[in-house]
Amino acid sequence: MRRYSKLIALLGAMALLSDSAMGGNLLPGDTSFETETSSLATRCWDGLKTEQNKEDSFDGAASLKCSRKGSIGSRAVDLIPGKSYTFSIYAKVLERPVKARILVANPAWKHTVTSDTFTLKSDKWSRHSVTFKAKEKLYFVGLSLFEPGAILTDAWQLEEEALSQEYASPTPVFLGIDFDSRFQNTFFPDEPATINIYAYKAWAGIKAEDIKLELKVKDYLGRNILNETRKLSFGKSTHVLETWTFRPGKLGWFEVKADVLINGKKVASAPTASLVFVSRPMKIAAGLKPFCGLAGTSETFPALKRIGVKWVETLVHWSEVEKKRGVYDWSSLDSLAERKEEGYWNIVTLAHLPAAPEWAWAENDAKSELVKKLKEDKKLRWGIFPDKDKIVDWEKMLADMVRKFGSDIDIYEIGGEDDLTAGKNEYYLKKYPSSRARDYFVIEPFLDIYAKMISSAAEEIKKQKPNALIGGIRPSGVDSTGFNYEFPFSTPVFKKCGKSFNLFPMDPYCCPRYISSRLPKASIPEYILDNTFKKALELGEKYGCNQKIYISEKGYGIDYRDVECIDVLNEQLNRMARIYLLSRSTPNVLLCNWFCPVSKEVAHGENEFYLYGLWMGDNNPRPMPAVAAYSAVAGVIENVTKTSLVDLHSQVRIAVFAKADGAASAAVWMPEGKGEMELPRKLSNLQILDVMGNPIPLKITDGKLDIPIGEAPLYFKLPSPSFWNDLGNWLTLGSSEDSFKNLEQLLSQSKVSLSLIDMEIQEINSETANLFLKNKTNTALSVTLDLLPGQKIELLPLKTKCLSIKTPKKEKWQCVAEIADGKKTEKYFKRKGVSSIYQNSAKIDIDGNLSDWKMPPLVSMMDRAHLEPPDPHIPWENTEDLGVKVFMSWDKYYLYLAAEVNDDSHFNNSEVSQLYNGDSWQFAFDPQNNASVNSALNNQKGYSDDDFEYGVALLKTVPAIYKWQGRGRLPDSKNLAITRDEQNGKTIYEMRIPLKDLKIAPDKAFGFNTVFFDDDNGGGQEYCFAFAPGITGGKKPEVFPKFILSTGVGTQDIEHR
Repeated sequence: MRRYSKLIALLGAMALLSDSAMGGNLLPGDTSFETETSSLATRCWDGLKTEQNKEDSFDGAASLKCSRKGSIGSRAVDLIPGKSYTFSIYAKVLERPVKARILVANPAWKHTVTSDTFTLKSDKWSRHSVTFKAKEKLYFVGLSLFEPGAILTDAWQLEEEALSQEYASPTPVFLGIDFDSRFQNTFFPDEPATINIYAYKAWAGIKAEDIKLELKVKDYLGRNILNETRKLSFGKSTHVLETWTFRPGKLGWFEVKADVLINGKKVASAPTASLVFVSRPMKIAAGLKPFCGLAGTSETFPALKRIGVKWVETLVHWSEVEKKRGVYDWSSLDSLAERKEEGYWNIVTLAHLPAAPEWAWAENDAKSELVKKLKEDKKLRWGIFPDKDKIVDWEKMLADMVRKFGSDIDIYEIGGEDDLTAGKNEYYLKKYPSSRARDYFVIEPFLDIYAKMISSAAEEIKKQKPNALIGGIRPSGVDSTGFNYEFPFSTPVFKKCGKSFNLFPMDPYCCPRYISSRLPKASIPEYILDNTFKKALELGEKYGCNQKIYISEKGYGIDYRDVECIDVLNEQLNRMARIYLLSRSTPNVLLCNWFCPVSKEVAHGENEFYLYGLWMGDNNPRPMPAVAAYSAVAGVIENVTKTSLVDLHSQVRIAVFAKADGAASAAVWMPEGKGEMELPRKLSNLQILDVMGNPIPLKITDGKLDIPIGEAPLYFKLPSPSFWNDLGNWLTLGSSEDSFKNLEQLLSQSKVSLSLIDMEIQEINSETANLFLKNKTNTALSVTLDLLPGQKIELLPLKTKCLSIKTPKKEKWQCVAEIADGKKTEKYFKRKGVSSIYQNSAKIDIDGNLSDWKMPPLVSMMDRAHLEPPDPHIPWENTEDLGVKVFMSWDKYYLYLAAEVNDDSHFNNSEVSQLYNGDSWQFAFDPQNNASVNSALNNQKGYSDDDFEYGVALLKTVPAIYKWQGRGRLPDSKNLAITRDEQNGKTIYEMRIPLKDLKIAPDKAFGFNTVFFDDDNGGGQEYCFAFAPGITGGKKPEVFPKFILSTGVGTQDIEHR
């Protein structure tokens, strides 16, 4: 064991007491593996397993044991691009020699550094390191083993510059939290949780009497549940365990934090932990199918059953099953029987139909130069369709699967997001550039073989299982929610083979689907799913066999940087619960699967930042609030035999469900906003529950119940009838038919009242804003505002008043308007921020040469964070495919815009009015910054008359400009230049627009947004880079980023996402 010298200990204590930095180790969490391992062994992949080892260590009393071949990685660390860092570990072998290396990587794998491969041979501790210069802001560190075996590792360190002489603990005390849980921190109400706080004193020289431990527990709304401080008494030991028995007395999610205080100053924190308490799951009634499931369940774990997950899926690819013709590897389905015994219902997805094994490809495809080139460039991700003569092999493979596993499969899915894996397949896009559906998908060239694969698979399944449930196509959100819900990929497939399958699954992701404190609100699920469900059912009615539909996969990703932001977490759980309620309350929707169980925090998920999982982390995953919300909504919508929708108000959704046991449940929510609901009277035994399943406080006035309603669903539960309950409900409503009718009648007799006043903010600059107040009533109102104390504001009926205010400095702030009768309207506003556009230090010539731009780019888009659609199947690989830098400046007369675009191929064969359907630049302005006011107060959607939207492109060799929105003339040719450098794969755009045409003035905020479309094959745009939402996927100028024309010289990019 390593010993600290007295000098090091003394220096550490002095540094602590003098408020100086606590050492040079930049890694998060316990770098010595004494109290927890999840901060550094956050994720394991390729088979490697980890566990804490207390028998041997280099530092302290524990180390990390790594066994099997594979890799581990830590949580991300913020670094400074351009600075040099060194990552080091200590390691030793336990068994036979093992080859290994250490790695440092950006979470999006944009920059990866590894040490030389070394062989661990000795049972003595040895140090290994790698020094690198950071190119990105975020990195994780890790370790890879290239051979089976077992090693110990300890004392991880990330420091600036070169390797130091000794490992140094970054904090004087390490802390770790766990809950003695075998069920991924998921508890039932009668199971008290034990909160274990492990503490390790890493620095000698700190007096024991100075060290205190502070424990804080909060619920999903940020309310304090427990706050306690204890003295940490190490005595002669360096390790202490403090425990609490936690019984919250209610259901839900609870965040647990622990801090070490020395002399009243916080010097160390444990990685944030969380746990959930949920009701026991509902047993599915005889004769009914379950409704709630999860997609992405290649592995299951015990907590899933606890929260009511019933449906799980397993993906199968033909290319993996039958690598050698006639030889099948069904190992991916080995767990089906075990899952069935555990009570799960199995969906097996024969996904990505272009993924045929290479031996099944047509000879002319396999030997084509295009296929060879795509394989070399690693752009043939899913493969291609089989030759028509190999369909018989496809059928034999299906027959073998049904014969071996048919008794354990409840739904067969044929296809999976093939609108992207086939319709956006690089091979077909390049081979058939002019064959597009809606200028987006390729489909006609392979439609016959695709339809044949679906129909023949269905026939083979039904030979052995005549009543099998078979889903076909399973399109992504691009096909099912884009293109005005027209299903341009699925429709021709339905026309060909729509009667061969009896279910229509889909993955109706919306756009934007990311929830972040840095982004506008994500799409509202109600507005998406209402249309998607309607069109999907119409497809089956018109071309199929009246198929039932279901959500095979849907989710909203949260920004990993916001996993401790209560507002972000609640927005996700509210949308998840409402997706299940919308699906359950729509006739002929069979089930709903959320994506996904667990997000691995190392790679950070989709488009670098966004995570979908109900749990976070690979090693000791922590539940998100959506875990508890999933359990609660499952209890409302399982075992439903009948559904009724109550149309009480256009802005309120009410669904009532009859249960198999005679009970009834209901849900009430608003897609947007807040209000109140007045019930005529409480029924006997009626429970009204929050989104976590807890009874809400009831406010009774004159015998009536006033209930606040909003975007978080409220649940109503009424048990099956009994004599006394029936009598009480008959006296209340004059009805005793059944609980379902009683609950439906009660809710239909209720009243809804929304706020009397609407409020919205228009930012003028970073200091001031206009506050708009709209009176929504037919009577005059007298109002006071907390932002303008002492002032009384008179609002005329149905009129709007504009008030100038100083913008609060907080990122999020509240405005409270109180009417004379005491009623209040509250609204939270998020400070949008206004970015500056500066003047250039030199005259700018519009010539397609950016050498006269003496400033850094205003916006850089160099990664998948800006990709639209954001689906992983979209074939963007790196900045050679598309990478963008945008420059903006101004002078007395003009606004100048320029862009430098990396693009390895340039095509645009469109008409000028559709120049967006090829390589092009599109941008838009909200010059008066009034779109948010128009949207919120006047219900105006899309652009106003004073907004502008332009597009510019090089059509063949001629620069072109088009204006889809806005008054006035187009900039003339002398104000636009576009140049293309084919050799270096670079396109330069440069233009200027008169400020008087845009009506943009200095020192006044305006909205601006931009997108760049990419066409790699000459058949039309395939995807785009979007600075922010609001141009593609529907015009929403209210969410445009805000800018202001400022004097001076700018020095930094704007990073919007």
